Amino acid sequence: MDHYGDPLAHLHDVRWRNSLTALHAVDKRSQYLRASRLLDDAALDKYSFTRDAFLQRRLNQIYDGNPPDDGGGK
Repeated sequence: MDHYGDPLAHLHDVRWRNSLTALHAVDKRSQYLRASRLLDDAALDKYSFTRDAFLQRRLNQIYDGNPPDDGGGK
C-alpha cells in the first residue's frame, strides 16, 4: 500500500500506530493459516495444488479477469 493511502501513516500516536500495526500483522497471519488449512484438506499433492493455483491466479491477472477458454471444459 502506498504511504498516502495508508491510514496508519497519518496516525501520530506511536502506541496506537504500533498496536494497530501488530494487529494487522496478526490478522494477515490468521488469513495465511486458513489458507494453509485449506491446502492440507484439499490437496493430495500440495506442490501441484499450489502450482496450479498460482498459475490460475497469474493467468487471471494477465487477462484482467477474463482469461481465454482453454477448451478443456466442453
